[in-house]
Amino acid sequence: FASAGNEIAYKFVTANPDDNWLVVASPDGSNSIAVEHLGDQTANVVVNWSPAGNVAGLYRKSSGLDSQEIFLLGKSGENFKSISAPGRGFEAQWSPGGKQMLYSVYSTNTGYRPELHIVSAQGDDIGRFDKSLNLRTWPEKCVFAGDGLNLYCAAPLYLEQGSGIYKEVAADAPDTIYKINVKTGYKERIARPVNESGFGFFTVSKLMLASDESYLYFSEAGGGVNKIRLK
Repeated sequence: FASAGNEIAYKFVTANPDDNWLVVASPDGSNSIAVEHLGDQTANVVVNWSPAGNVAGLYRKSSGLDSQEIFLLGKSGENFKSISAPGRGFEAQWSPGGKQMLYSVYSTNTGYRPELHIVSAQGDDIGRFDKSLNLRTWPEKCVFAGDGLNLYCAAPLYLEQGSGIYKEVAADAPDTIYKINVKTGYKERIARPVNESGFGFFTVSKLMLASDESYLYFSEAGGGVNKIRLK
């Protein structure tokens, strides 16, 4: 669903690559429009609506042994600038206003472990001001504060080499939670969740922030939801 809830986007995939498209439609499936031909590249395209609703997906294209070029696929055929990512396995999350994009990539420099970056993703600044946050985790384990200036992320205490390629090797790794200022890159550890007896670490699958940002909620990989008081 687009952020406004009035449109959906999906990949229409068939046995014939000539018939594979990124499609935008009304929520009930009517008024469908094929917006981008995917061909045999369906595995490299992900549906990822921008907050403004003008970008419906992202296309990852290899540009070197340790790099990818990311194309923003416009809902109406817009020709946006691309993003050069210093690694492979690009995964991304938009900031609340859509001005920036949080993403992770892995490379030989990280031992094929995912590392977070923040980059401008709007207007003429698309692809500029790319900065590593020096934290090894995935965007799916992060949540932005409402102003987009701060970010909360759960990062595994340890990641084996190659975990960027094979996520399953980190499925049971306990997490530490950090707060990061995306402008300065400053980060602070705010929690290493344990159970009531002080033992047993948690593996976080998703972070959620209360509307007044007084609590940070996290769901466990094995089930269950917990909260951390922030204020």
